[in-house]
Formats: sequence, structure tokens, C-alpha cells
Amino acid sequence: MANEVKLQGTADQAQIDKWKALYGDVYSITGEGKICYIKKPNRKVMEYAASFQNNPIKMAETIFNSCFLGGCEDFKTDDELFLSAAPKLGSLVKLKETEIAKL
Repeated sequence: MANEVKLQGTADQAQIDKWKALYGDVYSITGEGKICYIKKPNRKVMEYAASFQNNPIKMAETIFNSCFLGGCEDFKTDDELFLSAAPKLGSLVKLKETEIAKL
């Protein structure tokens, strides 16, 4: 087996499976040799975060901290890692195609 570099904060498969059982899909964010695990934000998280719309950093921090499941805590404490990782959460929220019709 090749020399595999283990990222700081790596969770074992058993932990990932527990998160999946609790939250559904689990995602990872990696950078600088570190990894963290997140879940998709739900409507309640987004609604609460929207209350900070005049403070984009607080809004992003609220969403990120609510979705953070585990891994390297540096993603929450290192400004550069946080500012790189937090915008990635937006890609998890997919809008579905809907239609409106006058009846």
C-alpha cells in the first residue's frame, strides 16, 4: 500500500457512518493538510443565520459552526482556513425547479 498522508482531523469510517445515520449526507472540506466534516445546512440554520445579514462574517460563522460535525478545529479558529472553507457551504444548498401557475 502506498504511503498515505493522513490529514489532521481525519475521522474513522465508523464515525463517518454515525454522522451519516444522524444527518444524511456528510461532506468533507480539506486544506493545508487538514480536514473537517460538515452536514448540509437546513432551513432553521439558514433562517437563524439570516438574522445576521448585516454582518456577513457572523452569518457565515453561524452557518459553518452549525454544520460542523468534527475534524480539525482549525477550520473554526484559523481565519484563513475559515474564510476559505465557509463559502463552500453554499454549494451544498441546491434549489429545486418549481413552477407557479395561476388557477
